[in-house]
Amino acid sequence: MHPDLREHYDNALRLFSDEDNYKYLLEAQKEYFDLTGKVHEEDYNYENRMNAFHDWYLLQFISRDGRAPAIEIYMRERGIDGEIKRSFLEFHYTLLEFKGTSLRGHYVVDDLITGKKITLSKNHPKLSLIKGEVFIARVLTYNNESFLMNGLCVLPEEAIGIVKKQAKFIKKKKNYGKENMFLLVTESLNTKWQRYGHVDVKKIFVYPEL
Repeated sequence: MHPDLREHYDNALRLFSDEDNYKYLLEAQKEYFDLTGKVHEEDYNYENRMNAFHDWYLLQFISRDGRAPAIEIYMRERGIDGEIKRSFLEFHYTLLEFKGTSLRGHYVVDDLITGKKITLSKNHPKLSLIKGEVFIARVLTYNNESFLMNGLCVLPEEAIGIVKKQAKFIKKKKNYGKENMFLLVTESLNTKWQRYGHVDVKKIFVYPEL
């Protein structure tokens, strides 16, 4: 994430994790992990899943009382406008395939929902991904440069064909709500696979009707 964005992200997370907002944090934790599967501190990907939760909590969570996502409140209360505000409020939550590095040294990913290629910033932090890996992530664009947020959900190689087929089906519906639910369900199936890795992935990655 760009340092300008990281500063505001960290400030917002601190603010919306304090005592005054703790009830919303607890509500968000229950909702997110009910949707995507429980997390345990001993899980090898615990830190990554908590990063994904924090991303979702700040950018997407709407409480039962209708309170707007935390990042919107933060921007409004701090009087932040312009490119920083646009970057956070126009984030992109999607399914990506890592295509490796361009001739200019930029990371490149294919968006499997929109069909577009995304070239990440030259200054993007190092990615521990292998060419061809498919993952769920949130993308921020700032000053015409794209950055992945920290909460990546990398899918098993054996499930890629199933997930890509479902992504094509969802893409045809052209419905943001269904795209969002598809991604959350995929995160849930990935958690299930991690819990029951001895089970055939085709028996785990079975999608409900969306």
